[in-house]
Amino acid sequence: MVTADAAEIQDGLAPQPPNGEPDSPTSNSASKLLATRAIQPGMPTPEIGQEATIQEITIPETALQETALEKALREREANLLALIENTQDAVWSVDCQYRIATLNSTFKRQFQVVYGVELALGTDIISCLPDSEKAIWVDYYSRALRGDRFAVELHFDFPGGPADIEVSFNPIITNTEEITGVAVFGRNITDRKRAEADLQQAKDQLQAVLDAVPGCVSWFSSDCKYLGINRYLAATFNVRPEDFVGKELGFMESSPGFADFVRKFIVSPVKESSVEIAARVGGSIRNYIIVAQKYFQDQAAVFVGLDITDRMQVEEALRESQERYALAVRGANDGLWDWNLRTNEIYLSPRWKEMLGYEEGEIGNNLNEWFSRVHPDELYRVKAQLNAHLDGSTEHFESEYRILHRDGSYRWLLNRGLAVRDEKGKACRMAGSQTDITKRRQAEEQLLHDALHDTLTGLPNRALLVDRLSQAIERTRRPQGYQFAVLFLDVDRFKVVNDSLGHVVGDQMLVAIAQRLQTCLRIGDTIARLGGDEFTILMEDIRSHSDSSQLAERIHREFLSPFNLNGQEVFTTVSIGIALSESGAIAPKTCCEMQIPPCTAPKFWDGPATKCSMLLCTPALLSCCS
Repeated sequence: MVTADAAEIQDGLAPQPPNGEPDSPTSNSASKLLATRAIQPGMPTPEIGQEATIQEITIPETALQETALEKALREREANLLALIENTQDAVWSVDCQYRIATLNSTFKRQFQVVYGVELALGTDIISCLPDSEKAIWVDYYSRALRGDRFAVELHFDFPGGPADIEVSFNPIITNTEEITGVAVFGRNITDRKRAEADLQQAKDQLQAVLDAVPGCVSWFSSDCKYLGINRYLAATFNVRPEDFVGKELGFMESSPGFADFVRKFIVSPVKESSVEIAARVGGSIRNYIIVAQKYFQDQAAVFVGLDITDRMQVEEALRESQERYALAVRGANDGLWDWNLRTNEIYLSPRWKEMLGYEEGEIGNNLNEWFSRVHPDELYRVKAQLNAHLDGSTEHFESEYRILHRDGSYRWLLNRGLAVRDEKGKACRMAGSQTDITKRRQAEEQLLHDALHDTLTGLPNRALLVDRLSQAIERTRRPQGYQFAVLFLDVDRFKVVNDSLGHVVGDQMLVAIAQRLQTCLRIGDTIARLGGDEFTILMEDIRSHSDSSQLAERIHREFLSPFNLNGQEVFTTVSIGIALSESGAIAPKTCCEMQIPPCTAPKFWDGPATKCSMLLCTPALLSCCS
């Protein structure tokens, strides 16, 4: 059945043949043929394809003799009839009373399928239609009989499925301008309609995609006219999309740079290009990157513009920040490092490498360059401190350690760092700095040394001796049978030397005595100067008291030789008191404050400076000395 609300395609114009080409001479001839085949009153009405005699064909008023021209006309008519019969389009014509004057087998078959009526020449076609459609078709034929040429699209339900038919109505006009009927052509345009629908859907989808692009999209013809834009561009300039279509490039006068780029790109042989331009938008200047590409055999081009103003501002701020950072790095005395924990790559600044005596290209950017130079005694501690911070056990990383310099020495470094963590709290990056603290550590060590050593002789002083003696006493409380001894030395007649030869020579003598005493010690023994001419020796881990006696004997032998002080030979001896840990009466304070008792002095001498006297301290004697 034909759809009741079928729309007209063209009003007052003849239908276009396939591919949009104008009517061919053949179609015009077919219309004329349909006109000449109009049924005259009282004539038989043969169908197309039946044999017909000359009498069945309308004859001009003036009879003509059969000539070669007439023969050619008959042959042409036969060819046109065959063409009409064999075409896939439905072709028919009616006279002014809507009687069928001509029909081909395609129309006859389709009409029978749709309406269930087999048509024949001379049949009133309106009477064969259902009542619901008669008025529609009468209107179509009447319009054509009034001289209108038009086409309508009708929808029919065929057994093979629904179909869209384009039906064109053409008045049949004689040489005398008389309208004698209507020639009708019906073409199945179902595939074309489906293709048009698919194309429209594709266009709609493409437009939806373009409208979703967060950038300005426009496309131009080869003559630099707008073919269309997306909604983003329209909203950017507060203009409706349809207001751009057909307009000349540059009509907005917002960006001369864009207009110049489009013109040059359209005429250039390149297929795609890009450029950064500036455009005035809403009273301010915005920066865009434009990407262009040609299509439709280079007859059109599409341009996509992305607003990069914010990005450029961020890049500029980043560039300035990097310049400040680079300046700070160059001006800072610290070495910097940046460790990517995901890739295990590390950046070591030029200053970091310089602190170790290397040029930029002499050390690579990997962890082994760092850890392989850390002092072996401190490597485990440094890694443990790093891991503690990475695990979140410490708020930051801080470590002082020694690292190998290019010259073979070790430098003290203070390294600080802080980890950056992801949303799960896992460290993904860590950066920090290292400071050379070698001079500070040396100063600290010197201060500590000075605090624990005698400034004249360089020997440990009372404080260091007390510390080591306390440790020795602690060890005796363990069940390993540890013993130690303390030797108290007093230089004999030092006051005589000091008063007679002067304090300078006296100091020289004390230094010489300290050096000579050190040659007598075992490895691990400690000798300290308590002040003036008093020295104390701590012997650790002895087997018996004989070890201390043997040391005293060695000292005695060393002091048999004179001291050469400014060309003068000076003899002296030392008085030695020995306290053993097994006595049970040794305490750090007692040992450091003990003096050799005067009652024993006569036993110290045996001739002038020829013998070193010794005194074994017992608990009773220590009690006497306290």
